[in-house]
Amino acid sequence: AEVSKLFLATNTSGSIKNAVVHLPLDNNMNDISGNGLHATPGATASTSYEFINDPERGSVVHFKAGSYATLPTHDLLRPSGTQDFSINFWTKQDNAIGSDPVIIGNSSWDSGSNPGWLLATDGADAYLPNDPANSKHGWTINISNNDRTRMDWDADQMENGQMAPNLADGTWHMVTM
Repeated sequence: AEVSKLFLATNTSGSIKNAVVHLPLDNNMNDISGNGLHATPGATASTSYEFINDPERGSVVHFKAGSYATLPTHDLLRPSGTQDFSINFWTKQDNAIGSDPVIIGNSSWDSGSNPGWLLATDGADAYLPNDPANSKHGWTINISNNDRTRMDWDADQMENGQMAPNLADGTWHMVTM
């Protein structure tokens, strides 16, 4: 998967000036928000990432299969169950990975009730947005608070008769949650 421009804000203004984390992901994993919450390669990643030049987005990070990055453990990255926050990033996946690997999150996905939030693909290898009767979820957002109260939003839930796009279709998608 390729990722470009990650923003995480714990306010409702939506302003990049108030971002907790701002990772341009154009030639390094450094946070330019002023908070110093730099991403690092995942400790158990089986391969690595590289910065490539994408014809559409310019310089982006490309995560090879089995690779990932982590952000430091910090209270700014763990909004409470009553605090507003938003996450915005660009992603491009050429192939569906199947099952439900996390694209971005701060929760252990060993259980959907573990505290935190995440966005994961969910059966994306069988996701057919134009065929709701035969479609899997495609992707899901999971949020759980400290008392393990869980909320899920699945991409197969139709609003206005349309399903969410497949994130693993080889095109760039801006994701905001």
